[in-house]
Amino acid sequence: KTRKKKSKARTNPSSSSNQEDSSVATPPPALPYIRPSHPQHHSNQPPHHHLPITTLIPEYVWVIPNFFSPTECREWIDVLEDDSTNRWDYTHQRATRYMAHRECFRQAPPQAHATAAQLFRRLRQTCPDALRLIPDNSSCCCGCNPNVRLYKYGPGMSFGPHIDESNTVQIQLTTEDAATTSAAEDIMTETTRTVTATTRYTMLLYLSACQGGATRFELPPNSTTTTRNTTRKTAKNADQDVAFAPQVGALLLHLHGDDCLTHQADPVRGTEAKYVLRTDLVEMA
Repeated sequence: KTRKKKSKARTNPSSSSNQEDSSVATPPPALPYIRPSHPQHHSNQPPHHHLPITTLIPEYVWVIPNFFSPTECREWIDVLEDDSTNRWDYTHQRATRYMAHRECFRQAPPQAHATAAQLFRRLRQTCPDALRLIPDNSSCCCGCNPNVRLYKYGPGMSFGPHIDESNTVQIQLTTEDAATTSAAEDIMTETTRTVTATTRYTMLLYLSACQGGATRFELPPNSTTTTRNTTRKTAKNADQDVAFAPQVGALLLHLHGDDCLTHQADPVRGTEAKYVLRTDLVEMA
């Protein structure tokens, strides 16, 4: 079966203007601190209650509902939309033979390493199964990519069919983080150390819900799914796909690089914007 040709989306980290006078430049906003433990919504939950992880497409796509609480999501959006420190950059990429269409606003938080470390510790403590999503894979995820990006999709904005490429990155690894990996004894003896890692899974954390704006995946050959949080679409003589509608606080993870499924972000409808935090889970290189 001939698969649809993939358009590779090559994104560059956004940056503030280099032409600003440093003496009058507006300082970046302080992002909310991400606690290692998840806020408890129900008193009957045990102190170390683990969040469930749902498989959308076996061996390719997973979702952790309520990874962030609604309050946490609201705090993030309030900071990002603060009029005094609004740092959104508008992006509009026309579709070409090699690039996917994309229209959105984006920004990169100034505390990227700290935010990445906080996200990983939340994941490790609240959903440890997410660190080893493929059982027969000998590697275990050891951190998050410090290249954290934040996206805002307004009405009509979308991201065309593309794949996410894998990259080699440098991360700050602590002794506690190293203890989760299969090669912890070979990694370090000091408290912290900078190590080389490879991005393995895309992480999409939805800070808001909206009409439309689903993340839609083309199904691999012979794949099936029966998850209530997804919609399955079949057209005559067309590939099947699975779409995950944005849910407040949900974390979606999917394989990328050579194993990435072609996917896209559907156009946002209505008046509410879609806010997404994007980073990657990494494995030791």
